[in-house]
Amino acid sequence: ALHIGDWAERPVQKRWAAIYKQFDQAVAPSRFIAGRLIEAGVHDAIGLPLGVDTSTFHPERADREGLRRRLGLAAKERLLVFAGRPAREKRLDVLVAAVERLGDPYRLLFVGAGGGAPVSDRTLCIDYVRDPVALASILASCDAFVHANDNEPFGLIVLEAMACGLPVVGVSAGGVAESVDEDVGQLAQASEAAAFAEAIEALFARDVGVLGDAARYRAVTRHGWDTVFTELCAIYGRLTGRRAFESVSAHVAH
Repeated sequence: ALHIGDWAERPVQKRWAAIYKQFDQAVAPSRFIAGRLIEAGVHDAIGLPLGVDTSTFHPERADREGLRRRLGLAAKERLLVFAGRPAREKRLDVLVAAVERLGDPYRLLFVGAGGGAPVSDRTLCIDYVRDPVALASILASCDAFVHANDNEPFGLIVLEAMACGLPVVGVSAGGVAESVDEDVGQLAQASEAAAFAEAIEALFARDVGVLGDAARYRAVTRHGWDTVFTELCAIYGRLTGRRAFESVSAHVAH
């Protein structure tokens, strides 16, 4: 399975492609990355999205009032959240610039970005949260998840936010665009401040609660681990010639 992020340097790309050609099947976490592999010459690459723990990441973990008290925010403020490392490709600068363009009532919460997050009076920061339940509580207590990386291989945190009942604002490129559409959020046409600010405003002009419910439903029905594992076993079944989920006792009997 391939999840190696941005491998755009051509010598590195060719080296990885040479390795993956030796396998019977290359499985990437998105059609976006599978396409990159195919372009590099790994012709049988396929995309299989990752799964999400929909029991841990659940809307019932929300404590909106508690989080706003912790952050010193008023109830009327619209709290956007991004959780992840402050790597350059995550485009945190775009998120900050978009929120600064919007002004009140929008605020942006970074979880886990530490000192690498751009500084602004519109942003707040929480240190890296190791406990998944605690992270789920933070996510579920916000109003929307934002993700400006247009080169994301997949974006598991996006699924975790959706499972928590959050609509997502992303970019119409990369792996995130395979999980997010107008049924569960809003896509900016480019990873730049004006387009992203416009997408955020467009999201909140709609029924955010309905979008959040749809995001949760999609996470459960398409990305629950039972569904993903069944699809993965089907791939192994095609490779081995054995029916997926054939009982262990059947093998023992023979």
